Amino acid sequence: MNSMSVRDRLRLWGKRLLFPGLDLHTRCRRLPNFFHKGAVSTLDAGCGNGALSYAAHQRGNSVLGVTMEADQVRKDSEYFSFLGADPDRLRFEILNLYDLPKLNMKFDQLICSETL
Repeated sequence: MNSMSVRDRLRLWGKRLLFPGLDLHTRCRRLPNFFHKGAVSTLDAGCGNGALSYAAHQRGNSVLGVTMEADQVRKDSEYFSFLGADPDRLRFEILNLYDLPKLNMKFDQLICSETL
């Protein structure tokens, strides 16, 4: 992360100011209040920009966000690394929801918002 260019840092700071977006409905979500606190294993199925994954991470959860979009996984990983999220507790992977059994994992909590 230390080798990040000034341009990349400015872009990520700009994203931080506007995150999760300009849509007021998105900005005013209160869903994170429903997430369990503490050492909870959470799957964010169809994680999109990772906003809900990050909210669960901030409540102490270990989160895996999955999406079919490789570019989104790259963007989410880069952005949340920039914010200092613990990479052992907040991960993003490319995965079709139909392939969830391949993970061979169990989760205490599932986020599936605006996905299906």
